[in-house]
Amino acid sequence: MVRSFSDATQLEGLYSRVEPHLSLLNNHPIYSAIKSLEDLRVFMTWHVFAVWDFMSLLKSLQRQLTCVDVPWMVPPNLNSARFINEIVLNEETDIDLDGSPTSHLSLYLQAMNEVGASHRPFELFIDAIKGGSGLTEALQASETPEFVSRFVKFTLECALNAQLPELASAFVFGRETLIPDMFRGILREWKIEKLVAPRMHYYLSRHVDIDGNQHGPASIQLLSSVMNNKSDSMEAAARYAVKSIQMRISLWDGLHKLIKETVSAGAIIPH
Repeated sequence: MVRSFSDATQLEGLYSRVEPHLSLLNNHPIYSAIKSLEDLRVFMTWHVFAVWDFMSLLKSLQRQLTCVDVPWMVPPNLNSARFINEIVLNEETDIDLDGSPTSHLSLYLQAMNEVGASHRPFELFIDAIKGGSGLTEALQASETPEFVSRFVKFTLECALNAQLPELASAFVFGRETLIPDMFRGILREWKIEKLVAPRMHYYLSRHVDIDGNQHGPASIQLLSSVMNNKSDSMEAAARYAVKSIQMRISLWDGLHKLIKETVSAGAIIPH
């Protein structure tokens, strides 16, 4: 995990709260479980929901830290506004392997197509949302496993209802500073050659590079700026940080079990 607390020493206490949970996450067996294309297909079929719901966290932060209203007003913290806008730029309109603009979700879906992973459940979910279904109904329509549904529901609850320190903490500790180590673990342990899944390799490597070297350190400064050394904000942020990591561990637990069950049964997820 990225640690850039030299300019945000008040967050050391928060980090001590999340450290034990991070240790469990960083040593999760999911990273060594992806040994074949079939393993990868199972993983991607359900992990795509976490790729999608990330944008709701990000957009919620953008609404609170920048101005998206008319008439426009100057954001109160320009450093935070710039940082969030940079992440939105990268996530919504990054560059793909061919040099064309693409969202990270679109890139992930392309990677799924490349390896033959089913995106039928995700498409059913998105179609239900577009058709006016609520979150729970849409998850049920796509027959999403309970561990995936819990993860998505927690993310959307944060995006819709969390106060700014809680939202920023879930974003920083549940995503930005977490993702580089997680994706390094997958790239280090999995047994799939780059030529077999070039877009998935690119997706993972891109996040390791951007989140590890740029977004992770900057996100710590953002969190520090919204905390304002308030003890109640710190406690709420700590709860959301721990919960975010626990939800990720639960997601990995479910995926790890599903990969093992699918491989043992020789099951194939329908396209």
